[in-house]
Amino acid sequence: MEKSLSTDQIINKILLHLPVKPLIRFRSVCKSWRSLINDPIFIDAHRKKMEIVSDNLRLFQIVYQLYPNEGLRSWCYAGSPSNELIHPGFPIMNTKPCTYELVGSCNGLICFLTNFLHGKKEINLWNPSLRKYRTVPASTFSPERQRHAPSYGFGFDGSNDHKMVKVTYIDDRILKKPIVEVYSLKQDSWKTIGDCFPSQYYYVRGVTVFFNGCIHWLTQREYGKIRPRRLPIVSFDVVKEVFQEFWLPNPTEREANCISPLHGSLCVCAKSTSPIDTILDIEVWLMKEYAMEETWTKLYVTRLDEELSGPIIPLRVLDHFAEAIVYINKNVFLYDHENEEFEDFGIWANGIGVPYVTSFMESLVWVEPIIVETTRIKEEVNFTIERMEIENAKLESTTSKKETKEVGAKQDGNCVIL
Repeated sequence: MEKSLSTDQIINKILLHLPVKPLIRFRSVCKSWRSLINDPIFIDAHRKKMEIVSDNLRLFQIVYQLYPNEGLRSWCYAGSPSNELIHPGFPIMNTKPCTYELVGSCNGLICFLTNFLHGKKEINLWNPSLRKYRTVPASTFSPERQRHAPSYGFGFDGSNDHKMVKVTYIDDRILKKPIVEVYSLKQDSWKTIGDCFPSQYYYVRGVTVFFNGCIHWLTQREYGKIRPRRLPIVSFDVVKEVFQEFWLPNPTEREANCISPLHGSLCVCAKSTSPIDTILDIEVWLMKEYAMEETWTKLYVTRLDEELSGPIIPLRVLDHFAEAIVYINKNVFLYDHENEEFEDFGIWANGIGVPYVTSFMESLVWVEPIIVETTRIKEEVNFTIERMEIENAKLESTTSKKETKEVGAKQDGNCVIL
């Protein structure tokens, strides 16, 4: 006979199904609720829950580099460009001239750089759902002579620790490979992991994608070095702290523009290789089996609308029907490859450079250490979350994409209005 649940266990079960906004309010109801909602086990279980309901709910932020006092303009969106775009605010208003650069997004945390004109950089973590923000301490290694700006990545090790990777390219003929440092949010400290970067002939670039436990970068040839026949994707395993590389499709001189997770694997957008193209179109390629180079398959090629002008710059490819987010002449569009149509988001990207796009979900993950209150409900919290909700999450993950999308859409109105 199945054991009946206590009142506290039922309450815990209900709270775990709620989006972030009411949970923040409910922390003020009583001491036991606050202790539960702040508990790392609850936070982790809620994160896994949100991953399931947000599986087809593509919320993303378009982040501009602005100069100097406006902060980052950011929008969240789900479904289609016709849906309302919601501005969730930004935690910093700098009085000194600066620009901003997105590093990546993971578990509801946004990682970005603040670049001041005098050369100083700040690494920042931000949870828009909690309206919490912090500046990460600077790394210990900052040489004066560098070949170009360091590259960064942001990811999660699966055991309640978020990590940041910094790759510094030294202007030194003897020390050819870059220095790699890793920051642990849990330990709040940096460490150097030695001569582990795979090559001296290219460097990692652009916005990263965290997927399959790894941070992924596209690459660019080092200036003055012999170019490899093909440039690779470089991945960094956040748990093992090792690099891996696998080659892009099409052995040509053209480079990929963006990388995205798609249909459970990786997708890249590259400039079209057709010699007859008068306007540069974009090829979308899918690696059907992760890290298996021979499984690259071309999905489609974008075709520029006659009414639009300017080169297409791909920003992201979305899971649902593999639509692409593209940037054309300071405007952002959704490209429907089946109908070869562009739908305007109604956003004029008037910042510095090309806007950044990343997937985003709401979460209770904190950007600073949490002091967990010791109460008598601790054991009940562990029992309820670990033995019940994780099992429920496994069952719910088998639901159809249509059902998942409907659940995500229903929660959208509650989770992004801050």
